Amino acid sequence: VEVQLKSIVRDLPPLFAALARQTLGLFRGYRYTLRIEKAQDLDDLEQVATDFVAEVERLRGLATARTVRRALGLEDLGD
Repeated sequence: VEVQLKSIVRDLPPLFAALARQTLGLFRGYRYTLRIEKAQDLDDLEQVATDFVAEVERLRGLATARTVRRALGLEDLGD
């Protein structure tokens, strides 16, 4: 489990940065990238991802938010 967590923490920032730029634009997306980098544990990462999906839904609609949720592996958190 610890190895899997390290993999998630290592792989998430680049994926998240790309999704943030694509869905929210460079500046809004960068704010979330900084929050991911500052996250201390898995609960922090999950909170940032959940906030991100909520903002994507507000700005880009439900269909885009669902795509982002799936890309982040959050399909069971709010669907």
